Amino acid sequence: MQRISKKMAIIVLFAALFSFNQINAQGLSLDVRGGYYGDADDFFLGGGLNFSILSITANPNFEYVFVSGGDFYTINLDGRITVLPLVAGSGWLGGGFVLSSSKISGGDTQTDGGVNLLAGLGLDKLPMKPFAQIKYVISDNSQWVFGVGVRF
Repeated sequence: MQRISKKMAIIVLFAALFSFNQINAQGLSLDVRGGYYGDADDFFLGGGLNFSILSITANPNFEYVFVSGGDFYTINLDGRITVLPLVAGSGWLGGGFVLSSSKISGGDTQTDGGVNLLAGLGLDKLPMKPFAQIKYVISDNSQWVFGVGVRF
């Protein structure tokens, strides 16, 4: 099971990257992100989609956390609103829902639901739009998540 989830995450990420032209033509953008999960004390890689619904930017995304001796990933349905419009970028606040799954070798898979609170800054005038984001996950395993990435 552990190998399947890692392979599936990589396949989905590469499929999304290769279909970028079709996605961008429909008003959607992709993001690739990495960072650090505080309580897990491990790094993550992930990706997501971005699209607008009225004044909210929806950002469904996936993050795989590289824990030793097991699997840990989250599926997030986040949204954000711009609260600090800048000439070259923007600042945002947001939130969303999280579903996390973890399995330590030899143990059972644990699934947990919760909510995310987000704050971030991004540069919007560059072709690859860099961003930094801080997230607080409120669940049975509440923790801070620090991430950076690019949207394109």
